Amino acid sequence: MAILYGLLGALAVTVPLLLWFWIKGALPSLWQVYFVNNLTAYAAGKSPRHDPPLTALLNNWIWSIPAAVGCLWPLVRPKKQWGCGLLLILSAAALGLFTYANGRTYPYYALILSAFGVFGWIPVLLFLQWALRKAPQGAARLSAALLSILLLTGSVFAAYKKSPNVYLMAYEKEDLPQYRFAEIIQQDEDASLLNLGFLDGGFYLASGVEPQNRFFCTFNLSLDEQDEEHRELIRTGAVQYIVVRGKKSPGRNYALVDQCSFPFEGRTWTYSLYQLSDG
Repeated sequence: MAILYGLLGALAVTVPLLLWFWIKGALPSLWQVYFVNNLTAYAAGKSPRHDPPLTALLNNWIWSIPAAVGCLWPLVRPKKQWGCGLLLILSAAALGLFTYANGRTYPYYALILSAFGVFGWIPVLLFLQWALRKAPQGAARLSAALLSILLLTGSVFAAYKKSPNVYLMAYEKEDLPQYRFAEIIQQDEDASLLNLGFLDGGFYLASGVEPQNRFFCTFNLSLDEQDEEHRELIRTGAVQYIVVRGKKSPGRNYALVDQCSFPFEGRTWTYSLYQLSDG
C-alpha cells in the first residue's frame, strides 16, 4: 500500500503537468528538453563548481547525519527490521546514483537526498516516547513541551548557521544588482532583456520584463542552437538590454551603462548592464 500511495502522489503532480503540455501542443518539446537534453547535452557541459557526493554529505550534516541514522536504525534496533533498512539504503543509493550519473556535481544536487533526513527522527521520537512514559504525568507533559521548544529552536539555529544565503540579510533591496539595473531598464516602456552567459539571475523578475526568446538565459547545456540564437539576437540588436556576469561582453553593438559587484556562491561577481547603442 505504501508503494501505491507513493505512485498516486507522483501521478497527482505529473498528470496535470502532462495535460497542460498536451493542451499547448508542447509534449515533444517537454520530451526533448527535460529528457533528451538533460541526458545528453546537459551531461556534456562542464560543471563550474565541483561538490562530489561525499563532500555534499559532509557539508550538509544537518540532514545527512539524521538520514544515515534513519537508514541504519532498522538494522540495529532491538526488533531488527532488515527489510526496511535495506529498502531505505538501496533507495538512497539509487537516488544518489541517478542524481550524479551525468557527471556534474552542483552543490544543490544533494538537496534531493535530504528527504531521507526525516527517518532520522524516528529513533529520537521513539526514545522520547519511552522516556516520557517513565516520567510522572505532569513532568512528562512539561518535558514534552520543553523538548519541542528545544528541538524547534535548535533546528532554526542550525538552519541559520548553515544556510549559504544568510549574508543577504545584511543588504537592502537597492544594493542588489537586479534592482539597481531594474531602475534603468524600467525607464524604457517597451524594454527587452537578455540574461547572457549565466543562469537566470532574477533580472527579468526584478525589472518586470518578460523574456521574448526561447533561450532567455545561458543554460548549462552544450547546445549549438542556444549559442546561435544568442549570437543572432546580439548581431541584429533584437534586445535592448543585456546583462552579463564576469568579463563577458556582448560586443560593439552595445554600450556599458552600469556595473555592480556582488557576492554570490562564495565569490564576488561583477554584473554589467549593456544597452543597445544608437551607432
